[in-house]
Amino acid sequence: MTTGADDVGDGGADDVTDGTVLVQAEGMTVVPVDDTIFFYDDDAQQFYMLNPSASEIYRRCDGRSTIGEISRELAALHPDEATEIPLQVRDTVAGLIELRIVRGTG
Repeated sequence: MTTGADDVGDGGADDVTDGTVLVQAEGMTVVPVDDTIFFYDDDAQQFYMLNPSASEIYRRCDGRSTIGEISRELAALHPDEATEIPLQVRDTVAGLIELRIVRGTG
């Protein structure tokens, strides 16, 4: 699936690398509630909810941080899960790209 000229590949986990920088997409209604984030995509007329882990990743997609930096930051916060975090971040980011919640920058 291609989600736009600025997106990373087709949204699969193999298309994002540690050097990929992501930005939160525009055009959605975003409602944070505690540690969960709800989205409404007006164009697709779809409603999405991110669990706390995905919300933590989404909040770090600021147009400056790379996936590698996000992974390292989260691994430092959750040392017991540090070895699994890089793959979890890439997989989560791939899903966020597919849903058009984030997009790659360049």
